Amino acid sequence: MDVFCLITLFIVASIFIGGRYNGGADFIAYTKHYYHDNSEIMNFELGFEYLFYLIRDLGFSFNHASLIIFVVNIGFFVFAIKELKYKTLSLFIFILYFFIPLTAVIRQGLSIPFMALAIINVRNSHKYFFYTIVAAFFHISSLIMIPLFFVRRIKLSRAMFAISISVCFVIGYTNPIEIIISSLSGLNSHYVTRIMIYSTDYTDPMSLTAQLYRLAALGVLFFIWNEIQEDDELHFSGNIYLCVFLLTLLFKDNGVLINRISFSTNISFLYIMLNYWVVVKCESKKIILFLFILMYFPVNYFKFVSTETRFTDKAYLPYQNFIFNDANKYEY
Repeated sequence: MDVFCLITLFIVASIFIGGRYNGGADFIAYTKHYYHDNSEIMNFELGFEYLFYLIRDLGFSFNHASLIIFVVNIGFFVFAIKELKYKTLSLFIFILYFFIPLTAVIRQGLSIPFMALAIINVRNSHKYFFYTIVAAFFHISSLIMIPLFFVRRIKLSRAMFAISISVCFVIGYTNPIEIIISSLSGLNSHYVTRIMIYSTDYTDPMSLTAQLYRLAALGVLFFIWNEIQEDDELHFSGNIYLCVFLLTLLFKDNGVLINRISFSTNISFLYIMLNYWVVVKCESKKIILFLFILMYFPVNYFKFVSTETRFTDKAYLPYQNFIFNDANKYEY
């Protein structure tokens, strides 16, 4: 039954999300890169670049490429959760929680399943770093998992949890991102160049609304903090989410950079949500977490689907699907 539900969800999601046309803030940008000659091509991460242009060289339109990439992405995630107890629920929440990376910043979307595999294999350092490097072949932001590996055994009390947030909030007002940019500016590396692009070309301040969503998740994490300390993967996932939240406070003056860091590392909070039901026995806290999920997703969808823009147009509305319409009509 679980296999049937999993396959059904896979097919439905692929049709309605993978088959979307003109949906997602970066849809037009990726379409242009797909059809332009090599002089117009960005230097994508190697894994994504090979996949992206292999699909093009096989003669597929960008609409079909978008569908194939979505199917590959979901396939990666199903592989990542093969040992989890609630596979269909895990995939369903993954699609809901990562709707934006899956439809807009698709390179990060492809990296997320491998970051999940890194968390699952945190007790095996070789597998952890292997999956982290594979993730980085799709998006450079995944390399944040390398320094995060070294916080896996740190255990903070709720008091230290709160103090660390307060300290980083104060330090953030000194704009430390400028110091980091200055120190990196003399280095000549593809990866440093990618980081510099996010640090200098995009200087929009942090979105207050996005930070409120992170703060809501952090509140839930604070509530269940003591319970997750007993499980290695849940404890590590909690540390990841807390550390990345601290980075959002430190780098608050560069909204794009912190979004890139937090988009993919949000898998840590999802991993907690997916496994908390199995590991923790406290029924009241399970109910509270369920209510949070119930409230979070409708509000989150309203914010992103209804208000996310691409230049001056809505990024997701009106909904269009090339599978149910003339495919030739939906070409750049």
